[in-house]
Amino acid sequence: MRPRKKAIPKQVLARLNELRKNSKFGVTLNKIHGEYFAYEYKDVIESATGKRKRNVFYLGKISEDGTFVKRVRSMTGGKPSTMEEYLESKYGKGNEVIDRYAAPSQKDLNILMAMSSDGRASSVGIARKLSLKPSTVGYRMKRLKQIYRIKTTIDIRPTTFGFQRFMVLAKFNSAKPSSNVLKEILGEEPRIQLALLTSGDFDLIIYFVAEDIENVEKMLYRIRSDKRIAYLDSVWNVSYLYEYYGWYVPTREKFFELLENRVWHRTKDSPRRRPNELLPSEYLVMKEMSKDASRKLAEIDNQYGLTKGNADYTYKKLLKNETIQSCTICLENPHIKYAAFVYAEQYNIGLFNDSKKEYQETITHEFARPTNRVSYLADVSSPYGSAFITPIYEDGSLEALINEINPGKKGMKIKSAVITNTLLGRIGFRKFNLDETKK
Repeated sequence: MRPRKKAIPKQVLARLNELRKNSKFGVTLNKIHGEYFAYEYKDVIESATGKRKRNVFYLGKISEDGTFVKRVRSMTGGKPSTMEEYLESKYGKGNEVIDRYAAPSQKDLNILMAMSSDGRASSVGIARKLSLKPSTVGYRMKRLKQIYRIKTTIDIRPTTFGFQRFMVLAKFNSAKPSSNVLKEILGEEPRIQLALLTSGDFDLIIYFVAEDIENVEKMLYRIRSDKRIAYLDSVWNVSYLYEYYGWYVPTREKFFELLENRVWHRTKDSPRRRPNELLPSEYLVMKEMSKDASRKLAEIDNQYGLTKGNADYTYKKLLKNETIQSCTICLENPHIKYAAFVYAEQYNIGLFNDSKKEYQETITHEFARPTNRVSYLADVSSPYGSAFITPIYEDGSLEALINEINPGKKGMKIKSAVITNTLLGRIGFRKFNLDETKK
């Protein structure tokens, strides 16, 4: 009988998870002679041979108390000091290798799509839907969650509570504020759900929700008047958004500060719930499931002292009423090179309408990647057009996409920007069936 492996100490595991969170590569742990060593790794497919290979880069040692000691850099120089440098030294800067997990198998793609449609779906349910063995699906689901750092959450409809969607596109004419300054200024505003630093036609992109134009004006005036950015020359364009194919922005926890004021409690002055008000159980279920929708609903009952089965009943009711659009997933590590923002300004609506169907089919066309070709698509009011975020897996594919969606300048002027930093929120990368959200 083989002896059981000794469990990894909690402090070591905590440090390992921290390294994984802060790395864009995979991180693994090896135990050698009773000591723990951490390594980054990246699986690739060599274009020339088609063979899959794993590249491993030593990070450092983790003591049993959780102390991490980084690898000692070579004093002679010339040797790679980061995983990026190691890969560049081995494969060059060209497109000679493809990230293995940027091109998953068809089985994995089908499972990712099933998980995106229902983040709480079991391996048995998905196996039945895809005509696969539950054990096969269970193994693959576990592996996919690790590879892409998948988080399960809920897609909340802000319009249910009377919030409208808006977007800010800002361009700084000379000096630009630091990312830390912008994060501090924007971070405390619960209406902002996503803030991105970009390079290109725009410098800053903000997606937010607001009750009305008055709140929009107050919020933006407050932000722009902050003394740290007030004297920087910049142009801010604000647009109303209308969701279209697969629009999905994970809700920040800060947003629930706004919803907290909408929770109804029976009083003498308020005997009945008004429109846009929430039951306490609805507020609690959404708040907890927004953070982690994979947890057992009975745990929410126990956490807040709700009646047994209340959380399950409330969740199903919120889905039925479309307060929650769906339970879905977010790939926090989609194995992309970068993400880009594309704005299609429609200056000739006649020419655009002539090729509208072709345009929509192009940007919503599915491809063999772990994400949709566009992560968002929304109609924009000013200037009139549409906007989306697209994951970029290969060099040159952004330019190719722009040429593909606007051949011969069909009534559109395309602007774009590369996303360099996510200041607030998360981009909702997933593999969703866009046919389910067509309007």
